[in-house]
Amino acid sequence: MINDYPASYYAHTMIEAPVRSPLKGRLDADVCVIGAGYAGLTCALELAKAGVDVVVLEAERVGWGASGRNGGFVSPRYAQDLDAIIKTAGLRQARELFELSREGVAAIRAMITRYDMRGVDLVPGYLHVQRYDDMQNIAKLQNRLAVDFGYEVKTLDREELGCLLSTRRYHQAWYESDEAFHIHPLNYALGLARAAGTEGARIFEHSRVTRLERGGNIKAVHTGQGQIRCKHVVFCASAYMKGVFAPVSSAILPVATYVVATEPLGDRLVAAIKTGAAIVESRRASNYYRISGQNRLLWGGRITTRQSEPAALAAMMKRDILGVYPRLGDFNIDFAWGGLMGYAVHKMPLVAQIRENIWVASAFGGHGLNTATAGGKVIAGAIAHGNDRYKLFAPYKARWAGGMIGRAAVQLSYWKMQFEDKIRETIPPA
Repeated sequence: MINDYPASYYAHTMIEAPVRSPLKGRLDADVCVIGAGYAGLTCALELAKAGVDVVVLEAERVGWGASGRNGGFVSPRYAQDLDAIIKTAGLRQARELFELSREGVAAIRAMITRYDMRGVDLVPGYLHVQRYDDMQNIAKLQNRLAVDFGYEVKTLDREELGCLLSTRRYHQAWYESDEAFHIHPLNYALGLARAAGTEGARIFEHSRVTRLERGGNIKAVHTGQGQIRCKHVVFCASAYMKGVFAPVSSAILPVATYVVATEPLGDRLVAAIKTGAAIVESRRASNYYRISGQNRLLWGGRITTRQSEPAALAAMMKRDILGVYPRLGDFNIDFAWGGLMGYAVHKMPLVAQIRENIWVASAFGGHGLNTATAGGKVIAGAIAHGNDRYKLFAPYKARWAGGMIGRAAVQLSYWKMQFEDKIRETIPPA
């Protein structure tokens, strides 16, 4: 097997993946999907199941970008918080958007089972921990989710949380039901590609799109060595997409996050973290982590608009881990990697028809697994069946993200959030 994926724990433990040939020559299809991440593969799978002739073009490899490098957390909601969604879209539409995000979670679980996806390693549970003392805030959120969105969560006080996590950094938490879970994200993307191919979708790797001809009823999508003539084009690439269609690419801000995997930690890790749930800190600039199948700690964070990987990434992340779990003692970081997420300025996905028969499902930010799945399904439903659920995202237009100025502004906002986190937190001695 040729493994030309970026080095990571996921690439090290990926299932065997066929190397798909690049597009050469001219092909005709009903739909051309650009990008073989979660959104593009889900869209292609749903279209193929509906009997639509669909081709997927991927610039690198299936799941090469954020879909193969993220934390693997799957739960409802979006990168934007619920209060902000209600303010923009109203409560009724916010409820429908939330339900759509839940459908995305359920769809992932169903596809893993239906297509017997290997190496995905689904583990239930999602725990949100708080580094400052404010049970009132958690109770308010619990009530909002139950009353307004019909979603039940459980609150944990400091004593209850201490039975799960051996650290003095956390005060309270709230736990989502087993509806939420975590997975091996790259193996899920590879499983999606296999499923889409089984249903009839054609996938080409190393086929970067260079130009789009969008005049008339038939579009022409050009790569370095080939061309797709089609009626519909769906842009599902995200932060790694450059320039091909400015209304989409200029609306996406690339934001980097980093993940490390420790060496297998044995009993030390079991003593520190007594839950298999995914864990995320309820901070404005949060850490997120979970235990892998090899008893390694997978730890993510350090969100930034910087696109180059820090030279001392492993050491930085190790300090972050020991700041929460000093009892782990010394250990090695075996894998350290980064990746780019795509955000729109409003922190909501771009799911829309941009021009006649030109669609977008992108910018899923830091809550990408469920929302990319939902977005891909919604666009497929619009093309194959004329459904209009994509209009739920109508308040969230594709707006210019500001280029370099926008990236600088986002970086300043992250620094501000990190400063506010430190002000709010009471950190006792370890």
